[in-house]
Amino acid sequence: MKFTEGYWLRSERSNGLFATEGYYVDEIPGGMRIVAPTAHTNDRGGTLNMPTITIQKRSAKQKLSLQRTRH
Repeated sequence: MKFTEGYWLRSERSNGLFATEGYYVDEIPGGMRIVAPTAHTNDRGGTLNMPTITIQKRSAKQKLSLQRTRH
């Protein structure tokens, strides 16, 4: 991000990718793991050569939620 002429703009040197849909969900001890591609997929082959984002959500205690996101 950069601040130019009073507006926050994305930098030309970076390209942000965002999760669009949950592809599959696994149960892990105390939570779940979600694998999400960065574009919509119609079949299994649609995930080839596409970045994915892995999100892990866990609950260590009541009213406490931990989240780890990686790609």
